Amino acid sequence: MLLAFAFASWKRPGVAIGLVFTMFGVEQFFQTRSAIFLDRSSLVNLGVGIVTAFAAFCWLSRNEFRFNLDKTQAAAILLILFSQASRFWTIAPEEFAQYYGRAPLPYYVLYLLVAPILSQSKNGIRDGVQAAIYIGVPLVIVISFFVEWHVRGISLARPVMHHGSLKWFTPPLALADTASYIAIFCVILRPKNSLWKMVHLATFALACNIVFRTQSRGQLVSLAVVILTFYPIANQVSQARTYLLTLAGFIAGGLVLYLTFSFLGLGEVNRWNEVSMRRGFEGRAEMVMLLFKAWSESDFFHLLFGLGSAAGWKTSGFDVHNLSVEILGELGIIGFSIYLYICVQAFSNAIKIIGKLKHYPEMRREAVILIALFTYSCILSLKSVALFSTAPLMFFFAIALSQLEKHSREFTFERIRWKQLLSVT
Repeated sequence: MLLAFAFASWKRPGVAIGLVFTMFGVEQFFQTRSAIFLDRSSLVNLGVGIVTAFAAFCWLSRNEFRFNLDKTQAAAILLILFSQASRFWTIAPEEFAQYYGRAPLPYYVLYLLVAPILSQSKNGIRDGVQAAIYIGVPLVIVISFFVEWHVRGISLARPVMHHGSLKWFTPPLALADTASYIAIFCVILRPKNSLWKMVHLATFALACNIVFRTQSRGQLVSLAVVILTFYPIANQVSQARTYLLTLAGFIAGGLVLYLTFSFLGLGEVNRWNEVSMRRGFEGRAEMVMLLFKAWSESDFFHLLFGLGSAAGWKTSGFDVHNLSVEILGELGIIGFSIYLYICVQAFSNAIKIIGKLKHYPEMRREAVILIALFTYSCILSLKSVALFSTAPLMFFFAIALSQLEKHSREFTFERIRWKQLLSVT
């Protein structure tokens, strides 16, 4: 598969972005089939990195090796570097060594340097999404029907030691994220061909099944909000009645899926009841407050520069599960200002892009998918995104939005039929 994508990326480098979107899902599937991928856990990701680096080289070689460092990209890189520099004043040096000391530098390079090169072309994201569909459809099918589930994840080829205890199944949140991306692609990219419509619909249902079975509540809520918000924009639902019918359809479909999976025993219903969700919320709120309290009561230096990366693990014994508070507490006012700049720029670019969609219907779904992915990550950042692991992918979405907004300025008005000029609501 990687060889096929390497060959395809020779002419269309953007297809390698599809590997970035589905990397962790593919990795987990191989870890369920062979212990080789457990002993060499980064083998699949290394292959993805090589293919994307090759694709980036192909694009640069055709563009005189010109690489434009975007302001959003520069801010994201600065934030990561600042988090690494905080090792010199962190209140949690042992936790820093355990988590940030072996920080996933290759992933930072992939998300903040290599992938933005691939998305610089006008069709980069579009090619990446199409490639992700070709990977995602069979991936969702095999995970749904041809692997064994164990509690919240799919069973590994053999149990492995993780932080002093045996681990029997794959990380549920990473799998839920991959399934959510594929669900977003399938529902927004509504094809014209009837057969492909059925394939997309079936894949969407199976992807929701995977999210439900991982018992990832934040991913499921984020996915529902994003789809209900951006499906009408992507598919030009401009009438209130049509939108309400669409909304009712999605809600009814969600209830049917929930009841079906519960009846068939395909998921732990206990995590979805009121008591479990309240306890989960209270636990996360306590961790957030512990970090915020420690930061707010610190001296001027730590208010400005933060308590240092991994401080949340020191104050609460675990990741605080809230990216905004994590950055504020660990990197202070300086780090939070950089993070706020990234988010404001991303949503500003999203608003500008949406305002132009009625003039450029050919870029509608590509743009909406990118905005949806960033919005999904932002909602999830209130619950489970961490700076040292999952936030760089969120920053890539922000960088790609900035690049797409620049491309939209270069488009020229063309004479198009009035039927295409449907307003975005």
